[in-house]
Order: sequence, then structure tokens, then C-alpha cells
Amino acid sequence: SAVLRVNDRGPFSKNRIIDVSKRGAEVLGFKAKGVAKVRVDILEQESRRIAGAAMQGLDTSGGHLGIIEPANGSESIQTASVTSTPIEKKPTYKLVTLNNESVQGHLTDGKFYPDPVVGQEEVKPHALFVQAGAFSSHANAQSLADKLSPYGKAQISAVDRDGSQYYRVRLPAGSNHDAVNLAEKLNRAGYKNAQVIVE
Repeated sequence: SAVLRVNDRGPFSKNRIIDVSKRGAEVLGFKAKGVAKVRVDILEQESRRIAGAAMQGLDTSGGHLGIIEPANGSESIQTASVTSTPIEKKPTYKLVTLNNESVQGHLTDGKFYPDPVVGQEEVKPHALFVQAGAFSSHANAQSLADKLSPYGKAQISAVDRDGSQYYRVRLPAGSNHDAVNLAEKLNRAGYKNAQVIVE
């Protein structure tokens, strides 16, 4: 997991929930793959803290703001930018956030840098599809599947949503790269609802 700052509106490519920086993708382990299945959680309190600090004219360029307390008797600092930039380790401090969680780190040039924390877990196998549409009518789903034959063998799968049955029309993809390219190709061909699905 990583704490990232949203600095622009987007995403600017269809079929994606969010775009991250190269460094963010590297930290999360999918830089070489290009696209990955992610879960995005909004840090509401920290976001409001940044907005409030910005309105007061404070520099919020590094990340969320908090109160830095010394872990070894050094002087406290009330505001600081938070960044994940690797840096030589200095005397230990901790950042206390609005929800009273603390982050261990160090100060360099008056700025707080959290100590790196890296965790790994096994990536589970997943399947990639490009979903071109979903219909309550099987006949409509079959019609779209037939039209998609130039792009591959479309699959129709039934799913129950809130007591109603829908039929999803999907094209399987062998890799993230293939899925993104196929979705963009379908969008250019007029299938504006085409999107990459990871299961």
C-alpha cells in the first residue's frame, strides 16, 4: 500500500479508476505491468487538513500535514511536508496524524521523512477481460457478441445484481497490455462502454 497525493483530475485514459506516477507504480509493484487491480481509499481527514493548510498559505507540496513529536527528546515541529523520498536516516521522530496514528521517521532540512515500511504478499492469479456491455436481454447480449467477432471470441456470462439478471459480454485478454490495447481499440470503433475487468 502507499499514500499518494491526487494532484490532477483524471484518469485521462478510459477503463482506469486512477493513474499513478511511475514512482507510485514502482512502490506498488506494477510499474513493469502498466495496469493493475487496485483498491483506492480516500484519507478524508488528512485531505481536509491539507486543504485547510493550503488556505492558510502553508506549503503542502510534500503530502499530508501533522504534528511532529520527537522520539528522542528533540524539539517538536508543528507542521511538515511528508514524502516517501528515500533519504539517509537521521534521529528518530514521529508524525502524529489527526486520527492519532503515528508514523516513525526523521528530519532533514526541517522536513519530516517517514522511515520506509515495505510489505509483500503473494499475488493471486487473476483473469483479464474487456467488457463491452451488459444487458438484461440475452438476445441483445448475443447480438453484441456476434458483432465483436472481428476482435475475438466474445463470452456471455450471467450475473445477478439486486435480484435482476444481466448478461455481460466480454473478450478475454492474455495480458494487461493486450487488455488495454483491446479496450482502446473497441472505444475507437464506437463501443464506448468497453472497459478492462480484472477478476
